[in-house]
Amino acid sequence: MNLADEGFNMVANPTASVLDWMGAGWTRTNLDNSIYVWDPTLPGDTPGLGGAFRVTNGSTGDFDGRLAPFQGFWVKANASSPSLSVTNTAKTAAPANFIARQAFLGPERTDLSWFWKSEVLAWREVHACSSAPTA
Repeated sequence: MNLADEGFNMVANPTASVLDWMGAGWTRTNLDNSIYVWDPTLPGDTPGLGGAFRVTNGSTGDFDGRLAPFQGFWVKANASSPSLSVTNTAKTAAPANFIARQAFLGPERTDLSWFWKSEVLAWREVHACSSAPTA
């Protein structure tokens, strides 16, 4: 393993509120100030495979540091015994987009028809959807 890749830890916003990584309310011990959020909509380094990290450290980066509710993100430890805690002070009323993979629009469900056959409950496939079901 490349030493530059060591120390990364995946965490998430555990609240139903937007958190501001650059605001007050965070206690970071033995962690870099930068956060990394995977965005599958960005072009990737490998042809045919999309996705790259959005990063911010408070002064530079390509996103504003606001973490949507339940948003996963990466932090990097820079020494042993890292810790991260957050209080309600980090909550903000500012909006944040949830950065995540997009919904898969392939076959998502199969409709089944249930019937009795020789006193056994059986099923058969009626049809499969090729796009997300509508409500």
